[in-house]
Amino acid sequence: MGRAKHAMLDAEANSRKKGNEKDIIDFLKEKLEREELQDAICGIAIHLTDNGFAALKGKQEPVIMSFIDNYKNQNICQNCHNINVLNLMDYLHIEETNYCQSCMYDKEQRAKH
Repeated sequence: MGRAKHAMLDAEANSRKKGNEKDIIDFLKEKLEREELQDAICGIAIHLTDNGFAALKGKQEPVIMSFIDNYKNQNICQNCHNINVLNLMDYLHIEETNYCQSCMYDKEQRAKH
């Protein structure tokens, strides 16, 4: 594989990483606004949302990623089992309704007919 192909793949990976970081920051901002985070997670979330991933030190990133993984494992759509989940914000909807937004929409459409 040539240098151009490697550069293109690296750029694509960096773009995905930036999108993932934005998704995490948006999710944590929402959890902070809802006052649903406590203790170390709350402090790390505030630091991360204010300063970005580059500012995390030591075990802060693994701690926040572990929190997110546990959150995702605890919130599973009762219909699609998270097949339709596109981002972390979808998990907030699952937490509230037991369904992802896509399945909730389908459920509401079936109820209309």
